Amino acid sequence: MSWRRPISVNLAKSEFGHAHVVYLGHVVGQGQLAPVDAKVDAILQYPPPADRKSTMRFLGMVGYYRRFCRNFAQVAAPLTDQLSSKKTFHWTNECQRAFEGLKALLACAPVLRTPDPHRPFIIRVDAMFTDHNPLFIEKVKFKNARVLRWALALQPYNIKLQHIRGKDNTIADALSRV
Repeated sequence: MSWRRPISVNLAKSEFGHAHVVYLGHVVGQGQLAPVDAKVDAILQYPPPADRKSTMRFLGMVGYYRRFCRNFAQVAAPLTDQLSSKKTFHWTNECQRAFEGLKALLACAPVLRTPDPHRPFIIRVDAMFTDHNPLFIEKVKFKNARVLRWALALQPYNIKLQHIRGKDNTIADALSRV
């Protein structure tokens, strides 16, 4: 038996027909994702940390937007080194450069966008550029029912699989090879 429950919408708290929506600190819309300007401004106004706790707080704020910052971990390394309880907190010139560098990465108005399905793009995972030989279905005589199902499932897509030797597949297999 299925239950049907009515959905109620609070019109005062709802918005319809917008090209962009603010959701969880991000501006989402038209295939793009960007940080909210007010949050970035708050990060840009943040004073240099004076202790371990304020450094942690700053890295937490900036870390929420790390996907917009290229090489985030390398830039933030001097600050994350200050979080160790085995060391005494000491704000160095290198820490100041990292602090300003993280702010600069967010200040350049970063935007992520969805891939254009009309242009080619490469996904480097364990199932594209793969070391899994049975996926090369043009060479298989479908003795295996599972491989046949894969072949049928992939037919509607314009996928070009390329073989890469397992030991050379370092990008996709990095964690499984440790």
